[in-house]
Amino acid sequence: MRIATARVAAALAVGLLVVFLAGLTAAERDRVTVLEQAVREALRPPLEVVVRVQEAIRGTAVTLLSLPRIREEQEKLRAEAARVRELERRLAVLEEENRRLRALLGFRPPVEGRMVGAQVVGRNPDNWLSRVVIDQGTRAGIGRNAPVMTAQGLVGRVSSPGLYQSVVTLLSDPGSAVGAMVARTREAGVCYGQGGTELLRMRFFSRDARVEPGDQVVTSGLGGVFPPHLLVGTVVETFRGDYGLVQYATVRPAADLRSLGEVLVLLPGTSPSEPVPPSPGGVPSAGREGPR
Repeated sequence: MRIATARVAAALAVGLLVVFLAGLTAAERDRVTVLEQAVREALRPPLEVVVRVQEAIRGTAVTLLSLPRIREEQEKLRAEAARVRELERRLAVLEEENRRLRALLGFRPPVEGRMVGAQVVGRNPDNWLSRVVIDQGTRAGIGRNAPVMTAQGLVGRVSSPGLYQSVVTLLSDPGSAVGAMVARTREAGVCYGQGGTELLRMRFFSRDARVEPGDQVVTSGLGGVFPPHLLVGTVVETFRGDYGLVQYATVRPAADLRSLGEVLVLLPGTSPSEPVPPSPGGVPSAGREGPR
């Protein structure tokens, strides 16, 4: 096998030498001899193979030499893509915050008085629908039981004001109770939280209260804490309890209590911008905290 390979190599070398010598003498002659033409034709296939192998080797060498630079460029591209994704995420957050702020700036609550804007800065995962912490306190004029709301509707009340921060008890907290009424019929009652869900339950003073799904529920002003006409939510369903003697309604809060960002706190001295007609019905049942 080695002898055969050596013979082929020797023959190829002789052929190359003949072609080289013929090339040197061809410039002095007008025509190429038959022998020269035959040798050229015989050596063309192996020469083409040699040329292709050389090109392949050259391309592989260039690729190998370029690998470090290619890897570096790929790392740069990955870092740039990660930076762009982070910027897109931040932009989406800022756009959502900007939308909420525009809504607050354009919001005019049905009350007259001073308001303080605040940011939700704390929340307990175990009591997600009970309380939040805001970044404003007594230094900004906020006191206990100050109503808290968003541009969409009522959120709750300040239950523990601090100097620079305050705790807000949400409407959905089981201990929360708000004097409320149906905006369409003025049927009054108490709206309170159920715990574990953002849905509220409203107990009407009259067992024949005129209420139906889709009705808006607003604060009635009973209790002196919440001014009247603040939007609480929308009636989802109605039902009777206590052996059919009490009319109830399930109310979905207008404000998104699960995702609170910016809020407004109504300061003392806030008054309704229009009078509220007397609410029909009796009083809340004993054993539960009355409306605020």
